[in-house]
Amino acid sequence: MFLLRGDRGDTRLEASPVFSPLADRSRPLLIALGDYYIFGEYQDGLFLDRLIRDFEINSSRDLTDLLLSEPELMGTYVDVSLGYLPTSTAQALNALSPVFASRSPQIVMASELTEEQTAEADIVYIGLTSGLGPLQAAAMQSSRFQLGRTFDEILDTEDETDFISDAFQNAAEDLAYRDFALFSVQAGDGGNLIWIMAGTRDAGLIGLTDFLSDEARVSSTLDQGIRSAGYEAVFAVSGEADRPLSTRLIREEVD
Repeated sequence: MFLLRGDRGDTRLEASPVFSPLADRSRPLLIALGDYYIFGEYQDGLFLDRLIRDFEINSSRDLTDLLLSEPELMGTYVDVSLGYLPTSTAQALNALSPVFASRSPQIVMASELTEEQTAEADIVYIGLTSGLGPLQAAAMQSSRFQLGRTFDEILDTEDETDFISDAFQNAAEDLAYRDFALFSVQAGDGGNLIWIMAGTRDAGLIGLTDFLSDEARVSSTLDQGIRSAGYEAVFAVSGEADRPLSTRLIREEVD
């Protein structure tokens, strides 16, 4: 955990209808970054062969539980005290830091959020849909949009449309692809607010960040309810490699 500080005179984004409500709130502000736990696979218990990311194993505790249930894996799968952030998360944080810096928020890994924090602090999540961790339940419990069978899918429960990113098929070959992003403002259990900025892949998150950083575009495109809890929207992002080419609003819900 560390503090993000910046030029307190920089109000470049504070006038935006997306972020201005943050300026007037007195609750602690946490910026939660979608992080991922990785563990090592060893040969003969001595030589590290590779690092593994398993979506069913999101902490050292999860790894311990696996080893207790499958003791034959002990010595093969080992906690190496490593985690990582997607590059798009760092880029998004850098782009949005001016508005957050005036509040001197704490920056935490999403996987480390406690139940007390999710109920009491205002939280801005920045990351991929697969990194929501403890925030997934809070973000989705009353949402029109749910994550699908994989974290590459966002399901509109109202009309059963399934938005599926095909970045995993085309990004590596530098082919154009379609990605998606979710933005929402939800009320937490303790009267706090939880803001979700999540892309299904890197291009989705960067495209969403660029869109929300454009005050004129936000004002002309999005409903004014974006200031209040219960607002949520899905964006389609055309991408190439890990770069967004265009971003457009495709679904919007105002409570």
